[in-house]
Amino acid sequence: MQNGYSEAMTGIHYITDPKGKRIGVQIDLRENAALWEDFYDAWLIEQRKDEPRTSWETAKKHLSKKTSQ
Repeated sequence: MQNGYSEAMTGIHYITDPKGKRIGVQIDLRENAALWEDFYDAWLIEQRKDEPRTSWETAKKHLSKKTSQ
């Protein structure tokens, strides 16, 4: 392990700057689809963190109205 990164991951290729610092990553989705889904989910949560919230009770009422139509 170097700099806290696992070197054993297959299908992961790091992009480095001229000094060797990792600045990006290329993920082979054929080998790591689940990893990409986790990354995308985390990104999406971050993007939506300031959106207004709906209570569970309001959401249930909204869903029951949709299914009864």
